Amino acid sequence: MKKKCWFVVAGVVLLLLSGCTGKQGKETAFYVSLSGNDSWSGKLPEPNVSKTDGPFATPEKARNTIRTLKSQGPLPDGGITIYFRGGIYPVSETFVLTSTDSGTEDAPIIWRSYPDEVVRFTGGKVISDFKPLSDPSVLERIN
Repeated sequence: MKKKCWFVVAGVVLLLLSGCTGKQGKETAFYVSLSGNDSWSGKLPEPNVSKTDGPFATPEKARNTIRTLKSQGPLPDGGITIYFRGGIYPVSETFVLTSTDSGTEDAPIIWRSYPDEVVRFTGGKVISDFKPLSDPSVLERIN
């Protein structure tokens, strides 16, 4: 009985995985990278050799490009995926997506990290030259 259950579970997992990856070949992709430029097309995962085209630099540019595409007609078959290349993206303002930025079941809009790369968004600031407090008068006030 346990063998049958295992085969059923394995079969269901395979079906789910094939269903999840079935549209990847049809998707339209845009890329965002720390080495990008918002004047480029966003259609290349990295800058070309002559540095005349490559990924976008900001998620805002990707969002606005998709909004323009949507205003011109239906989304492409398979939808759109925005891939973030690996790195730490500093965030100083809120990034807003609304219902306008949604896709459909047949043409989803997916935001994700590039395969096997780690992406972090941080609103913090890097503190350099940090030194422990040593002024006795200041230390006395905070104790």
